[in-house]
Amino acid sequence: MNLKPIVIIVLILLLAQALFFGDALRKSITFLDGRLSALESENQGLKVQKAQLDQESDRLRSDIRSIPPTLLAGFEDPEASFVEFLDYIQSPAFQRAGGKVALRGQKFLQKPIPLHESTFDFTYEFDKVPVAEAFLSHFVDQRRFPLQVTGFSATRTKGGNTKAKITVSLLIPARLQFEPPSATGKKEGK
Repeated sequence: MNLKPIVIIVLILLLAQALFFGDALRKSITFLDGRLSALESENQGLKVQKAQLDQESDRLRSDIRSIPPTLLAGFEDPEASFVEFLDYIQSPAFQRAGGKVALRGQKFLQKPIPLHESTFDFTYEFDKVPVAEAFLSHFVDQRRFPLQVTGFSATRTKGGNTKAKITVSLLIPARLQFEPPSATGKKEGK
């Protein structure tokens, strides 16, 4: 028996197997190179997105620092301030004018600062201007509660009195939940 043809066949089979594995290895390397470049591209995009989010975070912190501390003083609990306002409106000026109040609606606003907005309709009737002045002074001219007048109407009744309606929005800032900028900066640096 001649060993030479068997050795040649074995060598050809080994060479074919080496070429097959070489080709498979080249295809795997090409695939991995493609995936690696895609991941590098994705990583670059995420770095750009992180930089944009850092800029937005810095801008928001700057906006928060620009809010005067007196604006938020005393309004840590919006519900307590709301109840306090309801107690405040039950005044002698309110009673003398025969005032009535109706809550029109409530909503929570996020911008420019987080706050609770409650809209009220006050109706009252008067026959003398000082009664109306006392009523309006008690609500509009006060500095204790942040009120925004959004509507006013007045009509003369058959009895000679004047019936008025004033719509106001009570704007109670919500307590901001954030860490002081210096403490946050230290955490980001770690």
